[in-house]
Amino acid sequence: MTNIREDRTKRVPLGALRSKLTIPKDLIDDARFQGRWVVDRPGRLESAQAGGYNFVQDSTMTVEVGEGTDGRDKMSTAICRTVGTHEGGVPMKAYLMKIRREWFEKDQREKQAEVDRTDKAIQEGAIASQPGDKRYIGSQGITYKP
Repeated sequence: MTNIREDRTKRVPLGALRSKLTIPKDLIDDARFQGRWVVDRPGRLESAQAGGYNFVQDSTMTVEVGEGTDGRDKMSTAICRTVGTHEGGVPMKAYLMKIRREWFEKDQREKQAEVDRTDKAIQEGAIASQPGDKRYIGSQGITYKP
């Protein structure tokens, strides 16, 4: 019979639900930055960088460059996780990125303002289908019941 180590600090049962994409608290200063995982789809990482996001680095990881693990990019200290596969079976990675909290909150306010404008237009019945617009608006128009 195999000995079971009793000195484990944390036991995770086989098959238990757990999140691979939890952001480790010690890697991002929550007061100053907002973290998010960005999938390496074509152009996505570049778009995130253009929007002010930076890769979260973990220089304390002991893997040699080129060796690779599921926690770090093979050629850098960027933190990543395998989250699926691209066409052709190439591993799809999500990279941990961060942005200044004030920029993140400004972006969120701008996104919410657009949602509010659309919601207001719906409430007023002012959204009309345009040529090339793929929304369906029935012959009775839009009714809104908050």
